[in-house]
Amino acid sequence: MPLQMNVIAHQLVGGYLSRLTLSGARPATVAQMMADLAEFANDALGVEAMQARYDPATRSWRIPGVLELIDVDETATASFHESTPQNLAIRLPDRDLLAENRNLAVAYDAGRVRGGFSLSPFYRDYAQSGPYELSNSDFLDSRIADYVFATCR
Repeated sequence: MPLQMNVIAHQLVGGYLSRLTLSGARPATVAQMMADLAEFANDALGVEAMQARYDPATRSWRIPGVLELIDVDETATASFHESTPQNLAIRLPDRDLLAENRNLAVAYDAGRVRGGFSLSPFYRDYAQSGPYELSNSDFLDSRIADYVFATCR
């Protein structure tokens, strides 16, 4: 099963990642990152209820209502990368997740499976306007490019 990362509270997670980026401090493990994120969320919300928990049965880290990481080892390390003029950091998609979605896109396009990828309004406008409508495979490829090369400016 591919690693799944579900952001629930985008502003809190984004705020935490911004703090990591600006401070230069980086946790070495996922456990420490999740504990730090829970502390950040508590401070931001003025509460003490947020806590990172690991469930060995599902191999999942969770901060309820904030972030969940599914199918990750409890002792997993964490690495953070920034592009510089001397080093381009490229984050590739998860291999298993990509293969699963590629097969689904091909099945959608061939009509073997009814439907298509669910699109948010932003992506729907992109995928269904212009000189031609994107196939599911075209859309998947465009999202991969966006995922790999998107940066904050």
